[in-house]
Amino acid sequence: MEGKINVVAISGLARNNKIIPCGEVGEYHTLVAGGSLFKGELEIIGSEKILRDNHRFWDILSCKYRDKEV
Repeated sequence: MEGKINVVAISGLARNNKIIPCGEVGEYHTLVAGGSLFKGELEIIGSEKILRDNHRFWDILSCKYRDKEV
């Protein structure tokens, strides 16, 4: 999926692809790479988008930890 995630996009996914917007069947997962509560962050250096068995994945091939700049 590319573009903005909004009500129209989510409705289209649910209707056309039988995806449950709440993710109750494991449709998506989240990786938090940084945030205000963390002392550092993950910098994603290498990644690959994969389509396998009608499922999309974003494989992170390499990353590194770095301290936040204050």
